[in-house]
Amino acid sequence: MPMKSDYFTLAPDINIYYELHFSPPPSNSSTKIIMIMGAYATLRNFDESVEYLLEHYPSSIEILTYDHRGIGYSKGPTLERQTTSLLARDAYQLVNHVWGNQSPVHVIGVSLGGMVAQELAVMLIPEQRLLSLYLGVTTRGSYIRPFSLLPKWFFSRIILPYFSMKSDNEKMLRSIAPYIFNEIEQEEMEELIKKYLTDCDKWFIFQDIDGCAQHNVAFNSHYLTDQHIQQIKNAQIPVTVQISMQDKLLPARKQQELADSLNAKILVLERAGHTFNRENRLKMYEIVGCGSKSETLIFCDFDSSCLASNIVYAKFIKPLQPTSSNAQLSIATSSTVAFNTFVLLLVETDLVLREEKYSLIVKL
Repeated sequence: MPMKSDYFTLAPDINIYYELHFSPPPSNSSTKIIMIMGAYATLRNFDESVEYLLEHYPSSIEILTYDHRGIGYSKGPTLERQTTSLLARDAYQLVNHVWGNQSPVHVIGVSLGGMVAQELAVMLIPEQRLLSLYLGVTTRGSYIRPFSLLPKWFFSRIILPYFSMKSDNEKMLRSIAPYIFNEIEQEEMEELIKKYLTDCDKWFIFQDIDGCAQHNVAFNSHYLTDQHIQQIKNAQIPVTVQISMQDKLLPARKQQELADSLNAKILVLERAGHTFNRENRLKMYEIVGCGSKSETLIFCDFDSSCLASNIVYAKFIKPLQPTSSNAQLSIATSSTVAFNTFVLLLVETDLVLREEKYSLIVKL
């Protein structure tokens, strides 16, 4: 699929590397999505998601991914203390650079990227440019956040070297795997470690202590204020919060708190950790693809204007005509995929959804 890569100069010493993936032909009417990655990770972790969307999205689409300032291909001096508001300002300027300052966009953010997405939403809403907001495995932060007072050097010289980071990439990958995956099999863990160790710096920034320290500063200082919460709610745009119940990094109760505060649509993944393992993906394949039965249900509302309230790619086996504005739609398909960090649902059907809302029931 076509892709453009380039650098956007924010300041003389700050260049943001970005990639714009699109299905031809791109136009003013193309669906535009910005994906914001989490801490310690580069834009490469979105590649699978981007590839799938480009292949299956039913109309013209443009997907913008990028590396945060100071990391990955955007590596450079990071003297300024980073906050989620600062990183959101970077994303805002990048969106304007790529698409102009009037284009409406869908915003997807995961983990730390979800916090940045919250702040970006606040910037886009006054201009009526936010179409939908998807927040995966993230929180609004805490009102009382003592670590926000710590300087960057405290993370880079003390906390990370002595308590968090490991001396080489393999040790680091083995140390974090139990925290980001849930019930991962040893065989799969070895496959993942082998995959990521091949050019590890392409995927993660573990050996970049300064970059990791800046992400810690941003994460620990983030808090979505009540005023900004109300601003997002008042905008009446579709908001979805994905909750991973087995997340060992960001407790599910904090993810739920974010969803409740925003009155958001909720996607609950009962057995998922901070990211998906093979078991989670196969479950989705079996459940939606083959219609297998069990006791747990996941409910997700969606409508035609909300790209973000998403679970898996699904194709209706036949056109359906809803009888009410909250009709339940049964889905059966072999076209099912779950991505590394979150899962997306796109609907391809002869049914014109317009503004009606539906419930998608996924059995686990």
